[in-house]
Amino acid sequence: MQEFKLYFVADIKSNMKYPPLQLIEMAVAGGVDIVQLRYKEENIRFLLDLGQKIQPILKAKNIPLIINDRLDVAQILDADGVHLGQEDIPPIKARQILGANKIIGLSTHSLEQAKAAQNEPIDYLAVGPVFSTNTKKMASPPLGTAFLTQIAGITALPWLIIGGINSSNLADVIAAGAKRIAVVSAISEAEDVTLAARTLKKMLENKLV
Repeated sequence: MQEFKLYFVADIKSNMKYPPLQLIEMAVAGGVDIVQLRYKEENIRFLLDLGQKIQPILKAKNIPLIINDRLDVAQILDADGVHLGQEDIPPIKARQILGANKIIGLSTHSLEQAKAAQNEPIDYLAVGPVFSTNTKKMASPPLGTAFLTQIAGITALPWLIIGGINSSNLADVIAAGAKRIAVVSAISEAEDVTLAARTLKKMLENKLV
């Protein structure tokens, strides 16, 4: 898969500050490299409709669209890939269904899970949460930044970190060795979404902000 730094998880909820399509347009304008569409409700038609509206925006910028959990939705949309959790369909099954050319990402919450993932047919690894986060009701305990040097030593896969990352603590995770981050609320809950995304991207690129 293409190189990336800023991975935006667009967690679609009813109480969002901005409408989903507008939110993603503003995040794209700020320089996000990948968009993951995460929607935990039962209204799959809504998710399909939103995905179809998002695709032209992302394709114009060569930004991959990743669907969280829902392999069926990824197939119907012919999305660029799917992101799986530890309790979702096994990556090997997802690979058999999607084929060799789609992106498959996997969430891990410990060094043991990250090590086990090296044997899976995936394209990138997500590790977290690094810090406390309210994004997920059942979030795992925060791992902190000390584990980052260990992650680099056990995987040859592109890896990103997630969980409570924002502009105020990003310098710490960069100093600890992180090169790629995934964020949810740091972008989606910002007053100025485009500026928030642009600030994070510049920090990741070691540019002054």
